[in-house]
Amino acid sequence: MAKDKGPKRPTRDEYVLEELGERLVEAQQEEGTVELQIWNKEPVIGRIVKMDSRTKINPR
Repeated sequence: MAKDKGPKRPTRDEYVLEELGERLVEAQQEEGTVELQIWNKEPVIGRIVKMDSRTKINPR
């Protein structure tokens, strides 16, 4: 019998991920407060002070 693992994590296509990256860079440059909704967790509110441009997001 399979265990119910709850809702499946949503997938994002390449276009959506690229748009998200652009919005994050813009938010960092403007030094404003942003609210991020993290999958299956509470929202996070704050400022983006550092990002690693070498990090790649692999769509699944």
